[in-house]
Amino acid sequence: MRIKFVTNNIIILLLLITWPVYGQDANDFLQQGHKFKKNGDLEKAIESYKKSLEISPGFSSAKFSLESALALLKLEHWSFKLSEKCQTTNNKIMLGCANKYFSFNGKPIHPKIIKELNTWISDGGDQVVSINIIDSQDSNRFCCVDDIKLKNEFVYYQDDETTFNYKYIGVMDSGVHVLYTSDSPFGASGVFRSLVFVTFKLDSGLMIDSDTSLVSKETRLLISKVGEMSLGDRWEGHVSIMSNDLYISDGRKIVFPIITDSIVSEHPIDSRLKRCVDKESTTSQHKLCISKAYEEWDKELNRAYKLLTAKLNANTKKVIRDSQRQWIKYRDAQINAINEIYDGEWSTAGLSRMLGIMDLTKNKSLELLEFSNNREQEKY
Repeated sequence: MRIKFVTNNIIILLLLITWPVYGQDANDFLQQGHKFKKNGDLEKAIESYKKSLEISPGFSSAKFSLESALALLKLEHWSFKLSEKCQTTNNKIMLGCANKYFSFNGKPIHPKIIKELNTWISDGGDQVVSINIIDSQDSNRFCCVDDIKLKNEFVYYQDDETTFNYKYIGVMDSGVHVLYTSDSPFGASGVFRSLVFVTFKLDSGLMIDSDTSLVSKETRLLISKVGEMSLGDRWEGHVSIMSNDLYISDGRKIVFPIITDSIVSEHPIDSRLKRCVDKESTTSQHKLCISKAYEEWDKELNRAYKLLTAKLNANTKKVIRDSQRQWIKYRDAQINAINEIYDGEWSTAGLSRMLGIMDLTKNKSLELLEFSNNREQEKY
């Protein structure tokens, strides 16, 4: 009887050890994995999730957490190809990082943002053309960074409605980035593929405090769609870039215009000039608008020159200074030519003359700004 009693106690003890703790141990490893993940140690988190699944193979929370951690580890390895500066949050260099790596804060641009720029297959034209990356990349609307998945050369996400991915083809000499996208809505038989063309730029928006009514400026990094081309359902092929030309494997070649920042996104000085001209009705008033714009471009030229030369060593700075002096001689000669060409009494001669002279300074300003931006991007 005593032996039977002891044996029963041992069996009960074993059941107490194995049965309730079976699930508890799996949960313990799950929680341990969460702690490692929170502290940024993804490899240890993955080990913990795997141990949880070894104990309880059907533990859905551990399975989901393991998949999420593996995806984040892929993103972490992807970020290693970026320069050290671009792996962190730094608003001063984010434009350069976006243009060089198509990234923000060390991660690929979220595919949900790219999908938002895509025109629906049932629509035409453009609906959403610009999105602020700073406030969108990890927002509730485009949640979450954890949802970004990588497979081969594609960046994708999957939810209850669709599987959407994009492949980064490259950037044209003009600064236009080319993306190959694929959208496969659940419940639909099609896999709709397109080419999307985007640019990045910094601008500022107004922030208005509802309590104090104070207005302040907020820096924005905008991704803007400048074009889109439908490739059709289940299209298979190859796309490549050379300079500003797009080559498609079915033999098509698309020659793109040179798209500068002044065309893709109008310079504020041009915007103010346009509003001024639209507001006024007489030639004399239009001349005043152009005169004011010319003064602004002259200041912008000086600003662009200082911005560029501040980034140069002594030898390069001397080359730019000599070039600028030569340009001033060229500008003065062009002004004399313009004055001769538009030396007439017809009503628009004065306007054409003023616009021609203004454009000399404007174009030089944009050229120096482009040099400065290129110099900045070479750091990343």
